[in-house]
Amino acid sequence: MPHVTPTDNYLVKLSKDIQNKIVLEGSFLNRQCESIAMVSGQTTFDWRLNVTAGAEKPRYIVLAFQTDKSDNQIKNPAIFDHCDVKNAYVQLNSERYPEMDLQLNFDNNNFTTAYKMLCDYYNHVLGKENCSISLREFKHLYPLVVFDTSKQSEKLKNAVTDIRIKATFNKNIPKNTFAYALVLSDRIFRLESDGNKMNFVY
Repeated sequence: MPHVTPTDNYLVKLSKDIQNKIVLEGSFLNRQCESIAMVSGQTTFDWRLNVTAGAEKPRYIVLAFQTDKSDNQIKNPAIFDHCDVKNAYVQLNSERYPEMDLQLNFDNNNFTTAYKMLCDYYNHVLGKENCSISLREFKHLYPLVVFDTSKQSEKLKNAVTDIRIKATFNKNIPKNTFAYALVLSDRIFRLESDGNKMNFVY
C-alpha cells in the first residue's frame, strides 16, 4: 500500500480545507470475485452472479475455470483450465456481451478470439501495448475469457443490473470443476470533512 507524506506547506493547506468542511470525490476500479462449483457431465453452463450493483456498472468481467485444484496441495491454484469451452458470453439484463459467438475449440488451437479479448484488456485497462501472456501460455496456463461490458446501452443506466454468464463446451464438464468470475466496476467514493477530520464515505 503506497503512503504519501505531504510537505509542510501542503499540510497547512489540508488543515484549512478540513476546517472549511470540504467534500472530495474520487474513483477507482473495484474488484469482486465470485466462484461456483459446476455440474459435471454437462456441456452447458448458466450462472447468475451475486454481485452488488448500484450506480456503478461492471466494466469488465473475467471468466476462468479450474478442474481438480480445490483443496489439492500438489496442484498449482494459479493455473487455470480451458475445459474446451466452445462459447461464452455475459448477459446484463437483456444485453449480451459479446454479441457474436466466440466459436472456440482449444483442442484444435482455435482460440485466438478469446486471446484477443485478453490482449484488448491489457491495452485498455492496464495501458500495456503488448500482452505479457503468450498464445501458448494462454492455452495451457491462463485461458481467461475477458468480457468488455464498458459500452453499455443507455437503458441499462440507473437500472438494477442482472448479471448472468452463459457458456457451452465441446466436451462434458469434468468432475470437481469450479468457475470463477472477476467483476471490475467503476466505484465512486467521497471524503467529507466534519471540521476536524476527513471521513471516508462510499
